Amino acid sequence: MLLQVGSQGLQVGQLQAKLNEIGFNCGRVDKIFGPKTKQAVENFQRDHLGESEVTGIVDERTWNQIMDHPSVRPASVLIDPGHSPIHSGTDAKDGTPEYEMNLLQAKIVKAELDKASISAEIFDPASDPRDLIGQKAADHSMFLSLHHNATDRKPHYTCVMVHPTKAKPKSIAFAKKLSTSVANAIGQRDFGV
Repeated sequence: MLLQVGSQGLQVGQLQAKLNEIGFNCGRVDKIFGPKTKQAVENFQRDHLGESEVTGIVDERTWNQIMDHPSVRPASVLIDPGHSPIHSGTDAKDGTPEYEMNLLQAKIVKAELDKASISAEIFDPASDPRDLIGQKAADHSMFLSLHHNATDRKPHYTCVMVHPTKAKPKSIAFAKKLSTSVANAIGQRDFGV
């Protein structure tokens, strides 16, 4: 067996479905081995077979490793904009309440996660009791709480933090993109990752 860019058929569809199921997003299952499928295969090979095995081609060994890999729970993120319309936090110099700024950032983060095919939900303190946030967060694979400096004591900026030694290159690249998107959307300095 050898599947590569240009291959088509049932086995390619099975491969695509399994890659998506185990967390290596290759897009829609269309039974056509295209660039997204190749990238997903390369990512799997890099993570599970080693850098020297990265070919983007599915031979028998790669096929068996993919098919035997356990399924993962799809990534999902709960975004907490902090505060609420009732308890809006500190007002910025222009009078914008902290909650409004955080809600804007939450919508930007959600849009970036949507682009990356990662399920995201914004916690709504107006309709969800604040004391249930822990229970809601437990239903997601990541909890992201947004805050910002609304006072004039320090320059306004945005940044995204990742673990300095454990973050994978894809996570770091996504964090950089996210930080830049938020900074551009809110007109603030981007301190990066």
